[in-house]
Amino acid sequence: HWPGYKAHLTETCDPDTPHLVTDVATTPAPTPDHTVTAAVQERLARRALLPAVHLVDTGYVTADHLVSSEAERGCTLRGPVREDYSGQAQAGAGFAQAGFALDWAAGRAVCPQGQVSRRWKPTTDSDGHAVVAIRFAPAACAACPVRAACVRGRRGRVLVVRPQAHHAALLAARQRQRTPEFRAQYAQRAGVEGTIALGDLRRTR
Repeated sequence: HWPGYKAHLTETCDPDTPHLVTDVATTPAPTPDHTVTAAVQERLARRALLPAVHLVDTGYVTADHLVSSEAERGCTLRGPVREDYSGQAQAGAGFAQAGFALDWAAGRAVCPQGQVSRRWKPTTDSDGHAVVAIRFAPAACAACPVRAACVRGRRGRVLVVRPQAHHAALLAARQRQRTPEFRAQYAQRAGVEGTIALGDLRRTR
């Protein structure tokens, strides 16, 4: 239970011009931030205020937004994305999802040890997003000499990935956010919440 509201503020951050608030949106407090990303960009586009690069917090970025922002509105969305949440990636040991080669044309995956997936099934996840569920044969995984670095229990390894364009966008974003160039660019957004007092906002025409 979370009573109240959230304000979603968009502010220019060009280094050689005054910083101006270009969009204000409010939502009930429990509303996920990513539900307003597209609407904010659409309002900015209608007023010819859409930025070339839109810097946002992690909550405003999804794989869908990374793809649609660029393809539909010509706006590059930049913000930290969540890292691979698999146990192997979180532990920093074993075979994380990025270590598997995905053959989109053939509809198969190849593990770091050369085993080919048994099943490739387009489906949806619990949030209704399109995903591809990939399974490796339990027998192949059971015979693997490095099984402990990849899977536990008696089942074969399972991967769940977004469709090709979304998967590629996520991988690129994860690689990019580890670079000094990204950190320097994203620093323009740091502390933006502290620059604005809501009581001081005024509407101009």
